[in-house]
Amino acid sequence: MALKRDPPDLILTIGLWATRVAKENFQKIPIIFSMVFDPDRFSIFGENITGVTLEVSASEIFSQIRDLFPEAKKIGVLYNPKKTGRRIEQAEKAARALEVSLISVPVHSEKDVPEGLRTLQPKIDLLWLVPDSTVITPESVDFLLLTSFENNIPIVTFSDGFVRRGAAASFSADYHAVGEQSARLALSILQGEDPARLAIRPSKKIRLSFNLKIVKKMGVRFNPKVLQTADKIYD
Repeated sequence: MALKRDPPDLILTIGLWATRVAKENFQKIPIIFSMVFDPDRFSIFGENITGVTLEVSASEIFSQIRDLFPEAKKIGVLYNPKKTGRRIEQAEKAARALEVSLISVPVHSEKDVPEGLRTLQPKIDLLWLVPDSTVITPESVDFLLLTSFENNIPIVTFSDGFVRRGAAASFSADYHAVGEQSARLALSILQGEDPARLAIRPSKKIRLSFNLKIVKKMGVRFNPKVLQTADKIYD
């Protein structure tokens, strides 16, 4: 490997696989990652590793949901405990702190998703989708979007792509901001900062995408003032 023959002062990675390759091959060179969801799940940590995740904290999401959909008191989520159990545990703590009712239903395979959603439907005002590969598959996404629309249950998710397809809204990391934060981390390390002292952090800026057309068709009430800060509105 060329990098091992002539080691750099720092490695900046983009995406999960590049980050895992760097972590497995370089234990002493500082590594800064970007564009990674849930680094803990993939053991992306160490004294020589820091970076900027694509995650938006549950506290921030619930606070934004409360502002955008003031009548949504009960939020449902489907998740695989093996993949996103830690995130849901953190979300439950955040929900209690914000006095939000979070109703979580575990699913252990893609086949469990329809039954899990049927369990949630009568109990929730809104469905929150997290980046869980058991819940989010090419086959399940259409089912989730169609079922939510038929039952007037808005979906809040983590990707603008789902909003284009029919989700009500998404709160996602701003890619430009992630790049800027990663560059600042790199500069700090090159100037002598110990990467072990630089905590892994989320994006400072959050993007809101909103599907006005879908929300109006559902008849779901929302706060129009929040849309003044939206980055993308589909109408």
